[in-house]
Amino acid sequence: MSNEAFPNPPPGLPRPKLNWLVLLAQLFIPTIATIIAVQMHWGDGAAFIALFGGIGSGLIAGIMLGLRIGRTTGTRVTWCCVFTVVIGAACIGMNCFGCLASGYKLDFR
Repeated sequence: MSNEAFPNPPPGLPRPKLNWLVLLAQLFIPTIATIIAVQMHWGDGAAFIALFGGIGSGLIAGIMLGLRIGRTTGTRVTWCCVFTVVIGAACIGMNCFGCLASGYKLDFR
């Protein structure tokens, strides 16, 4: 039995290719859908699209970027979590701005 814990380090995981068109499309589609929902007077449907579309966009973008940047399983999971939170917050903000800029009447009553 050898005293070395890992005589040969394991090779890094293969890095998946990143399709930038898909990444940009999934970031902006919820914002465009929110603007369309406001213009079509769907009421609370625009807010629903803004919130859940932003969460979905952040999740998908975070996973895509985290898998691309991370080299090991641990770093991939860490980057996916970090990117999901940061990009998710940015997407929700972008969707809410698009909602308000297109004429949505925000009422907290």
